[in-house]
Amino acid sequence: MTDRSVFASAEDGLQKNQAGFTADLAHPCVDNVPRRHDAGAIQQLDMSRIDDWGNMFPAPHSIDGALIDGDVYMAITEFGPSSAPTSMRARKPGTSCAATSP
Repeated sequence: MTDRSVFASAEDGLQKNQAGFTADLAHPCVDNVPRRHDAGAIQQLDMSRIDDWGNMFPAPHSIDGALIDGDVYMAITEFGPSSAPTSMRARKPGTSCAATSP
């Protein structure tokens, strides 16, 4: 069984960390990572432990917040449609717009 804790907000989660709650894994939004970094509530990732890091889509790994002072603090594994624009003009009939790129 996995122990987990759900927070009401990013601020609630950070305050819980500062009060002594520890976790092996956290999933804050990327805009909250620098605040957690500055508060000492998050550690950089050891990229040598992620075998397929070099095969992952590279663009999200350099987003402000995921990368701080050249070190990776967040492995972005999903993102919304507003951060992955597509070109509807390039879409062929019968194909998914998610499968196209600009």
